[in-house]
Amino acid sequence: MSINHLPSFDLSSFSKIRLSGKDRAAFLQNFTTNDVIKPGVGYGCESFVTTAQARIVAWLRIAIKPDAMYVNMEPGLAAKVISYLEHFVIGEQVEFQDCTDEDFLWLVQDAEIVKDLSLWQHRNDWMNEPTITIQRSDFLGNPAAFIWGPRSKQTWAQEMLGGGVLSQDDPLWNSLRLEAGTPAYGLDFDETNLPQEVNRTEQTISFTKGCYIGQETVARIRAYGHVNKQLKRVRLDEQAAEQVAWVNAPLLVAGKEVGKLKTVAYSHTQRAMLAFAMIRKEHLAAGTILQAQARDKVREAEVLA
Repeated sequence: MSINHLPSFDLSSFSKIRLSGKDRAAFLQNFTTNDVIKPGVGYGCESFVTTAQARIVAWLRIAIKPDAMYVNMEPGLAAKVISYLEHFVIGEQVEFQDCTDEDFLWLVQDAEIVKDLSLWQHRNDWMNEPTITIQRSDFLGNPAAFIWGPRSKQTWAQEMLGGGVLSQDDPLWNSLRLEAGTPAYGLDFDETNLPQEVNRTEQTISFTKGCYIGQETVARIRAYGHVNKQLKRVRLDEQAAEQVAWVNAPLLVAGKEVGKLKTVAYSHTQRAMLAFAMIRKEHLAAGTILQAQARDKVREAEVLA
């Protein structure tokens, strides 16, 4: 079996947590913006975990298994999330296991291997190997799957794919993330942000589930109809050199800062520099032209839809 021409990535450095115990689903439901019970066993979803003030603790990608809830997040978050959730355990039967070092995790972009899976659906018999899970997750905009299992099976899995996987540190990772509009916690948004500021409301928030920590603020924002700032993509004019120099560069209108660039990468499909940017609500309309300034250089930055 061989992968198609689309690159696949080794995301084994991502944090991975296994929640077990009979109260695991009901417990996690109390802290997530999305409904993590409704999809049912064999499926999953993405969701934010929030504080009482609705600040984002982490962005979860969840697989609901018969005996556990399996979660992946950006690197370095496992201890933080486990500590946060354990603080609220009183009498519930729920246990947390950090699987970051035990399991590998890949994102494989291949329409063929997910043709019989709907979004977030998963199964535990990839290539007839019961210890490896495959879950549909079009993380980079193309048909793709998260594939994970014991690190002892990583070499075998790679042989089954018939091709290599790129490191998450490869520049192509950020380029494809930007093309797909997929942000990263810790780079493009963080614990200072509110869920609706990340611009993934449809994918991550349920407005019909029961109460959870942070829900009051999330509902209030919906009632107001907007947040004061939001994550958008912008296209920089020309091929702005020294990508690192533009990270965290301010976005200006008439000399006043109205936003800030986050991840910056070259897009091969658009043949231009793209960036995530957190921008004030008055300047979010597609086609708006802002000024990005880095050191003594200025570039036009066009807000994308």
